[in-house]
Amino acid sequence: MTVTEGGIEIEHLSTSTSSSIHDANHAIDGTLLPENVASMVTTVSLATRISLRCSSLFFDAMFEAAKYGTSLSLGLSRTALVNAISTAKHLHSMLEKYTNLGLYIVNHTFSLAELFAISGLQFTSKTIQSSLKAAEESVRLIDGIFGSNDTSRAIASIITLVHRELAQDPEFGLAKAGKLAILAGLTKALTAFAVLQNVTHKPMTSSTIRNNSNSNLSVIYDDNKRSWNYPQRQIVNNIAHFMKYASAAYGESFMRILGIGDIPTVLPHSRHHHPNHHAFAHHTGNSVEDILLSSYTDRSPLHLHNPSIHALVHYVTVDHAAKAIVLTCRGTLGLSDILTDLSFNYTEFTLPTDPTRLFKAHSGMLDAAQLLAKEKGKVYQKVRQGLLSYPDYSLVLCGHSLGGGVASLLCVLWSQPNKEKWTLVNSNKNNSGSGLHHSSFVTSKQSGLPPGRSIHCYAYGPPGVMSLELSNYCAGLVTSVVHGYDIVSSLSLGLLKDFKNIATSLQAEGDVAEEIISRVIGRIQKRSSTEDEKENTKGADEFNEDDQWFWAMIKTMRADMTSEKMYPPSTVYWIETIPHVKEQHKIILCRCEDVEARFSEIVFTRTMFMDHSPLMYERAIRKLCRGFTKDCLSSPSSSSPYFFCK
Repeated sequence: MTVTEGGIEIEHLSTSTSSSIHDANHAIDGTLLPENVASMVTTVSLATRISLRCSSLFFDAMFEAAKYGTSLSLGLSRTALVNAISTAKHLHSMLEKYTNLGLYIVNHTFSLAELFAISGLQFTSKTIQSSLKAAEESVRLIDGIFGSNDTSRAIASIITLVHRELAQDPEFGLAKAGKLAILAGLTKALTAFAVLQNVTHKPMTSSTIRNNSNSNLSVIYDDNKRSWNYPQRQIVNNIAHFMKYASAAYGESFMRILGIGDIPTVLPHSRHHHPNHHAFAHHTGNSVEDILLSSYTDRSPLHLHNPSIHALVHYVTVDHAAKAIVLTCRGTLGLSDILTDLSFNYTEFTLPTDPTRLFKAHSGMLDAAQLLAKEKGKVYQKVRQGLLSYPDYSLVLCGHSLGGGVASLLCVLWSQPNKEKWTLVNSNKNNSGSGLHHSSFVTSKQSGLPPGRSIHCYAYGPPGVMSLELSNYCAGLVTSVVHGYDIVSSLSLGLLKDFKNIATSLQAEGDVAEEIISRVIGRIQKRSSTEDEKENTKGADEFNEDDQWFWAMIKTMRADMTSEKMYPPSTVYWIETIPHVKEQHKIILCRCEDVEARFSEIVFTRTMFMDHSPLMYERAIRKLCRGFTKDCLSSPSSSSPYFFCK
């Protein structure tokens, strides 16, 4: 898909409905254990968790009573002794020196006794509470995997899907050879493709983007004036601002482990706010009172969290600086999140204002978005309440990884193109032609939210979450940011099918995979060899022959990679950190003009996993902001692309 500057006709969609195929799949999905055994596991688990929670409350009350009783008894004893010594002091003034010493000893002795007694009780209480909580979490995990609930069904569904794709596909030649042959074949296909890609892939840099007219990336000259840049300020500032929300959603502990932000050593303590609220407010620059709702709000001591694969951790916040109600969805950080990621089948659905158009999306993430969109849900009600309380505020959704994918789909469900505002887009030296673009998306009447409010989503490192047609539809509604060669944004079920095709072809060709690897190793050895000039010249001719062979082989493999895939939502911005000189780095921000070409396959690099970390996103965007600020101060009217140095 090419993100062009021309007009894109976008029609309204209608109420979200899952396809009959998807419903049928869910209907036949069972649990890991037989249903009667799974039901018994869930029942026993529930009873165990209730008993553990009651025991926790009992011990808590008992230790609180013990602490209160200890303080009271020591206080009464100290008061009695102090009164006795004070009386003796008044009766015998000559004993004043000794009575003062006695008062000093009594006060400090009882204070130390109270301190040690309360500390011991507190330590014992915390130890017991932690043990009971760990036991409860263990029981909950066992129930989630083996019980009769959505989590167990999701695990069974994923196992069934993988087994169907690998072992029951009649077109997959290795299926009949057994599990080891399947594993070996897929590993060989991945390795062969990765090494071929390594010797044929040309990394994108500022010069290659500018000089290569066939590049699927383009430098950004004037995106700040684009109608889809919301709120209406510098696009770099918007990307940086909402990235803080996306990373803060991971919580205090995860942020400290990764080193995200500058969370104080000691956060404010509040009975009404979870510590994660204070960390979130500190990192985003808001007040804890601006957090309208989160997954940590109003948790009753008797609340038993039932395993669910679709309930994402979320925050609903009022951002007065951006004049927006911000819904943030957390990325993958737990078993339920992983299962949502792995529910990667494709689901057909329609949107609220056009039931005739059919789109496809990631099954698990669409289910999570539809759960958040339920009108009776707390998230929906709080977002609606926030928009009603602030009539001139808009709605912004954001998230990293899984959170970005779910937020983008939720944004699609709640929005429609704003047909009342159109902007003429003139051609310039980078974009040929002209056309009409809708200036923004707004909340739809079908969503039940206050209609006509501007709505936008910022997704960081989003997975392949939607079909190409739906990604095209999202241009102007979603701003996706992909750092480096983040592997997650290229993942979808179609890739598994592609590598099945490659594995089948390699099996039919005999020892081609071994030849690929041996030739690549030979090329590496030639590069590192120190031969004389004549030998080097000869080696160069052999290298050219190998180079042509490598290109022919990878083109043959790509001819087999035609399966339908999911893509990140448009508009997609690519941010890359390139070492420059010494400790300096060059930051490149580009708009992806061809989402299909860029994300139809994984780019295998050493950093493809680390590039997905929220810490790496924050660092790259922070450096981009520093260079952007410096560039604006030195040349505020410059139309140069965003290439910034640290």
